[in-house]
Amino acid sequence: MALCGDGSPITMNIEIEHQQLLDRLEQTRYFTRDGPGAVTEIPDRLRQSAVSGLGEDMAKILKQTPSLLFELGQIRGGDERTSETVVHLRLRLGGSELSLLPFELALSPQAFPGEGLEFCLQSTLPVVPTREIRRSRPLPVSWNQPEFRVLMITAAPGTTVPEREHAGELRKAVEPWVEWPERMPADAEPRAVEEARLGHVKQRLRILRDASIEDIKRECGRERYSHIHILAHGDYRPLSDENRFGLALCDPSDRQKMQVVSGDQLAKALLTESADGNWRSQPVVVSLATCDSGNGGSVLVRGGSVAHDLHVEGIPWVFASQFPLTFGGSVRLVEELYPRLLRGDDPRLALFETRRRLYVSARNDHDWASLVAYAAVPDDFDSQVDLFFENQSRRAVEVGLQGVDRTLSGRAAVDESHVERLEDRVRRYLDLWRHRMRVGREFADRQRRAECLGIHGSAFKRFGLLLKQRARATSATTAEDARKKAEWERRGDEALEEAWSYYRDARAERATRSSTHHWTLTQYLSLSAVLQKGRDPMGLDEAVALARAEADNPDRSERAWAFGTLAELKFISLYHDSGVGEVAGVAREVAKHCREIVKLAGRASFHVESTRRQFRRYRDYWQDPRWDTVVLAALRGLRG
Repeated sequence: MALCGDGSPITMNIEIEHQQLLDRLEQTRYFTRDGPGAVTEIPDRLRQSAVSGLGEDMAKILKQTPSLLFELGQIRGGDERTSETVVHLRLRLGGSELSLLPFELALSPQAFPGEGLEFCLQSTLPVVPTREIRRSRPLPVSWNQPEFRVLMITAAPGTTVPEREHAGELRKAVEPWVEWPERMPADAEPRAVEEARLGHVKQRLRILRDASIEDIKRECGRERYSHIHILAHGDYRPLSDENRFGLALCDPSDRQKMQVVSGDQLAKALLTESADGNWRSQPVVVSLATCDSGNGGSVLVRGGSVAHDLHVEGIPWVFASQFPLTFGGSVRLVEELYPRLLRGDDPRLALFETRRRLYVSARNDHDWASLVAYAAVPDDFDSQVDLFFENQSRRAVEVGLQGVDRTLSGRAAVDESHVERLEDRVRRYLDLWRHRMRVGREFADRQRRAECLGIHGSAFKRFGLLLKQRARATSATTAEDARKKAEWERRGDEALEEAWSYYRDARAERATRSSTHHWTLTQYLSLSAVLQKGRDPMGLDEAVALARAEADNPDRSERAWAFGTLAELKFISLYHDSGVGEVAGVAREVAKHCREIVKLAGRASFHVESTRRQFRRYRDYWQDPRWDTVVLAALRGLRG
């Protein structure tokens, strides 16, 4: 029985005998076992014929569901598609024998989008199939993880796996979020910098080598991991005179010996309780670079594939291989999939693009069809994906600017290519974020756009200040030095102009109930004053009203921030409000607001340090003697 969308259930026939299906699946392998220790290579022609034949068989199965064609037609006829639209085909399979069917191999049936092409690869209407089991309630796991951590597990008892290549790709994938060491000379050797960053790398990526099932349980009970990548071989696991596929890990008593574990065993180790009993390990993603990890094998014994069992036990997203996976394909899988997952892309789009990448780079293999995904998708999944993407973008921008700050600070020679690479990374994340902004006019949409544009302004402002700081630190004793000094100054001015434009656009969203509007409006007014963009007394009044409302917030921290904003707004009223009065009166009121910050948050608080830094910028970067009196009053007030 098949059910799709609002259509009625239909009775369908799968005209393949079970043993015939197993034989065809065996022919898709690169090697087959004729008996104990006897391995025979399957000719390419026979293997490719089996792949093609199974694709046609899967097309016949899909074609038996008219409501599927109707639903696809409805989507295809809509006018809201974008370049990032994919159709998520959720295969809820009842019975382990149905999970043996390689739907990912299907050719597109007659009258379906991309007729005659591979159903999962055609771009007429991109379709992404995932598998799942039926549950009475969604899994209580959020895709939007506050902090991500990746654990790579490897095991190759008596053989080899491409460990170095996988580790290298994962290291590159986490790079945008690996922080830079503090208090390290800007001219330090790259090798010394990388060694100093090693501790930060381990906060994002850990590698567990030559792992046994006990090692995995112990590590997952010691640290929380959001993403777990397992690189190991698959092997047969005899069960009641039938063969099932399992994961070949190391025997704890002899690391060169193999211990084949089931999906059930692996799930119990991955979802273990912490040593202190206060939490339980709950990865959001588990990827298995393991041959046959998505292969259910015989249906005469209970259970399914390793991937199926992990999903049953409560892991929301499991990426696996239903056929043997080539070494090269496994590396390309990690290279394409993990940067997208960690960047915050929708995992369904990441799955589609990874599959296409495997197809394009295929070297006489069918790794693209081997890739399967088990997925649990709650009703608010789109919102969770958006939030995770925005948080990851914000973090990546902050780390990139941290690297620029470290490179440009001080008086040592600057590796300009390094600065350009970091700037390019920051710009790429900002451009992608801006490209994916919601376009609706609802308050929540405007609020998120204001947040995005405000972060753009904040990033370019910070970058501009760093460039101007570098210009001041560069002497002009030679013609080349003078050229560099002028170049830093010019680029700094351009960045500040960009910052002002983004703050202006954020202000235009007018999400007036949002704290985002509060700070973006203040920054817009600040840069307008500094860059002489014209007075905005109405904007000043609006910002003051918002800050005063926040000054009544019951939270002491929020009140402290509000007084910091009031101090800054009073200061820049010297520019925006022609009737503000004498400088001395402004200075007294600014100092009063600053003393309130100290009273609420403490002299050593970040609130005080942040406000002090902001007023020093007015003094150091934009040297205007008219403002000196107020800046000095603010700094005295922050001393309490």
